[in-house]
Amino acid sequence: MRPDQDVSLPVQGRVFAALFSHLRLDKPDVVAHDFGGCAALRGYLLHGCDYRSLTLIDPVALAPWGSPFVHHVREHERAFAGLPPYIHAAIVPAYIAGAAFHPLSARNLQLYVAPWLGAAGPAPTRILRKIDRLFEGTSAALHLGRQANCLLNCHT
Repeated sequence: MRPDQDVSLPVQGRVFAALFSHLRLDKPDVVAHDFGGCAALRGYLLHGCDYRSLTLIDPVALAPWGSPFVHHVREHERAFAGLPPYIHAAIVPAYIAGAAFHPLSARNLQLYVAPWLGAAGPAPTRILRKIDRLFEGTSAALHLGRQANCLLNCHT
């Protein structure tokens, strides 16, 4: 990830919708988690993705969100901005392992950790430090009819 790369929820929703369109999916059953939950919800509400059903698991959909660590990073943004890479390399596996329901094998944990420690620098706290800005444009753009249908009926 580039240091200036936009990882906002609006961008994630557009990327999800583009992939959905590219794959030409016809009303699939969708299960989405965390940021993916918000991306799938935005795909439905704002970008016309139609699902037979949508199951959201702990979605990043309503502010405020985030673990105690996310809130701590946000409160101490300047301190986390200056952490050396070896500290990031220690924090990321602990953070990811803490989010797993069952313990991850070392190999599987590394698959999740690797993208967060990419060549562009320590991504996790860069993203977490921007947590409030990730919600820009989220609520104002929702279409009430599709929102009510999705949230109340849970089916299309």
